[in-house]
Amino acid sequence: MKKYLWIAAVLVLSAGMVMTSCQAAGKGGKKGGKGGDAAATEGGVVKAGEIVFTFKPGPDTEPPQKLNWAGELNGWNPGDPSYEFEAKDDGSFTLTLEIDPGTYPYKFVPDGQWPQSMEAMCEENKITPKPTRFIDDGYGGKNAVLEVE
Repeated sequence: MKKYLWIAAVLVLSAGMVMTSCQAAGKGGKKGGKGGDAAATEGGVVKAGEIVFTFKPGPDTEPPQKLNWAGELNGWNPGDPSYEFEAKDDGSFTLTLEIDPGTYPYKFVPDGQWPQSMEAMCEENKITPKPTRFIDDGYGGKNAVLEVE
């Protein structure tokens, strides 16, 4: 019993760390309704299943009217309605995706405009889950990468 309590405590603490920062930390589709937050493991890897992506504009960032997720899961389509974030009353945006284990490069696309760098976007805004790392996008910018196990 103590072993399970210890594991639960580690998962809660890990999930809390995911929500605090955007430092470098599939196959899927949009899911409706409420999903659980992605639980981080060592190295910024998240567990497969429903992963809730959030974007909260920083104080120096103009909030977008619309925000989409673009990456290998949707053929890098920045206008895919299945990957559009839901705007919340507090100015944040959320998107729940069902993602299988794998490595997924992606970008958040505000108002249909490709950001130069997800790394810079993470420095200026609160984004969860935090990316595992950043990689060159081939256009002089950086894609975020999420490792899912």
